[in-house]
Amino acid sequence: MDRAQCRHIRNVLRLQEGAELQLFDGHGLTRQARIKTIDKHILTLRPCAAVQEHPPPACRLTLLFCISKGKRSDWTIEKATELGVSEIIPVISARTIVRLTPAERRSKAERWQRVADDAARQSGSAWIPQVSPPLNFAEAQPLLHRFDALFTAALTDDAMPMKNAVAALKKPPNAVAWLTGPEGDFTTYELESLRDAGSTLVALGSSVLRAETAAIYGLCVLNCAWL
Repeated sequence: MDRAQCRHIRNVLRLQEGAELQLFDGHGLTRQARIKTIDKHILTLRPCAAVQEHPPPACRLTLLFCISKGKRSDWTIEKATELGVSEIIPVISARTIVRLTPAERRSKAERWQRVADDAARQSGSAWIPQVSPPLNFAEAQPLLHRFDALFTAALTDDAMPMKNAVAALKKPPNAVAWLTGPEGDFTTYELESLRDAGSTLVALGSSVLRAETAAIYGLCVLNCAWL
């Protein structure tokens, strides 16, 4: 437990000696502990229950989303974590406005992992999703073979209603990828590449959603179906 977490427990949660906490490692293990001593930077805990093991989700859900300007990507990662995704892969596509240097990609990945860690902690999840450094569209493509089912949000006329695409699967998948593009959608070439990779293009209703709204919309649908 780092100093920031100690300060949060002491100054925000205002927990005192004798209060109980649930500890977790982000990989499915939790344990109840009682605060023995607490000061400005150091927290001493005493375990008061056995370690509990929580199984991973029956369906491993991965979000690949094109990053947005400002702190909108932070919001997307926070909400995706709350919805139980196992992995988050930020993508830079042809129409993505944000461009990052290699150093900025590493910095963003570290920041976004902290956002996911905090979101998992506050939502009581026993699992923390892995946030990868942002990838170019071409770099992300080879990763798509890992999934049993792929769904891509698209504004094309032939996109299938998402509920129909989910219902069309013959059996529940073990690993699913949900892909969302930037404002203005993926390019025609990118959509064709995703089709070739086996992705189903899906529509999210009659309204044109913001990129971050589309990401969460799809996760909610998939969450209800399999998580």
